[in-house]
Amino acid sequence: MKQLFTLCLILVILPAQAKTSLYGQANGYTQWASADVGATLQLETHLSEFGFRGDSPVATSSAFFDLAVGLVEYGQDGCCPQLLRSELGLSSGQGVLTLFYGDTPLSRTNQFLTLMHRDPDALSGALGYRRANSYNLAVGLGGVDGLGYRTPSIGNRLQFELALIPSERIGGENGLSFAANYGDTRHRVSLAMELNGTHENSQLVRLIGDLSMTHLTLGAGLQRASSSLSEARSIALMGFTRIPVALGSYESTLRWLVTANWLTDQFAVSHQQYYTSLVQEVRLTGKVSVYAFVELDWPDQQAERLGYAGLGLNMDF
Repeated sequence: MKQLFTLCLILVILPAQAKTSLYGQANGYTQWASADVGATLQLETHLSEFGFRGDSPVATSSAFFDLAVGLVEYGQDGCCPQLLRSELGLSSGQGVLTLFYGDTPLSRTNQFLTLMHRDPDALSGALGYRRANSYNLAVGLGGVDGLGYRTPSIGNRLQFELALIPSERIGGENGLSFAANYGDTRHRVSLAMELNGTHENSQLVRLIGDLSMTHLTLGAGLQRASSSLSEARSIALMGFTRIPVALGSYESTLRWLVTANWLTDQFAVSHQQYYTSLVQEVRLTGKVSVYAFVELDWPDQQAERLGYAGLGLNMDF
């Protein structure tokens, strides 16, 4: 409780005391979008973001904060500025204690599936979010407030993360997210579970990992979600690879993602969705890259098939 009290106390004094730095990405792309009813050309800049981070010594610990704002897309209504993530915490030899908004320990394992900081293809499509959300099923995309704790690394290989997710609604169900992460020079594995996270009365379990070899990285994941509210359940299989590709003097990486989602509703009716995407990034400098992507979404016959192909530019600062 002493650490938690100190954490709340520094919320007031930290902005005046910490050394603050600005960071972010200017990220935009053009894409050709195709659906069953037709096709169109689109211009997107909603992957851009900027943030502030800083830290300051507090007794034998270090207090830190990290806050990022970006553009969030709202369908045909365009983009609006919105808080993407925020973290305020204390770091010491006993671990890291944080108040946060954003990814949970489980949804942080999405880093296995991405190539850049914010990829142009959508994990919401890969994980079947639209249909799962209508059945109160979580898929592990994060976006919640919570109180988190990360243990110190054990043997530089094993780390545990735990987060309490308050319902913030009288009579609501508090949530819990947990992840055990293992990693060495070649292997990474995460086992995570989440109860009442982004969706009340929902349960989600994920196992995901990858293996790094000389010329490529191979990975796979499995997750199962259920809802005691809608009595629906789903299973998702994920496979991915990252391959270095030589393009003259430039560094380049190709990432290929394939997913299959099976959802069973409360009437025992099964729905399927298959998804694949390719993203290739070419690093022109340490802070500037160009990328190309293709994204295909094949739901069952009751929904519309979607396809995207595009080119983009990303600049870090």
